[in-house]
Amino acid sequence: MIMILMVVFALIELFIGGFLMSRAKTSLFSFKVADNPQLARLIRSYSPSFLIFGIGSLVVAFLNDAIFAAIFLIAGMILTMGISFRFSKILKYLK
Repeated sequence: MIMILMVVFALIELFIGGFLMSRAKTSLFSFKVADNPQLARLIRSYSPSFLIFGIGSLVVAFLNDAIFAAIFLIAGMILTMGISFRFSKILKYLK
């Protein structure tokens, strides 16, 4: 039952991240400016974290192990901080 809930939660996170990225007209590899640049910057900074945590939760759900869950959570947080820092540096040059 817990595994099913984790899979559902991970799929919801992946859907939210993909939807936000499509609304901002951006992806991880291209930086197009949306109609509202401030909203696009906000979405660019948060949507990768949804995708990372969604993928991490999905992997952990199938592994079903507490040690791997902790490893993926820590890795997801580190990657999210790194991507957010990288996006903030890139967005400074796009102003």
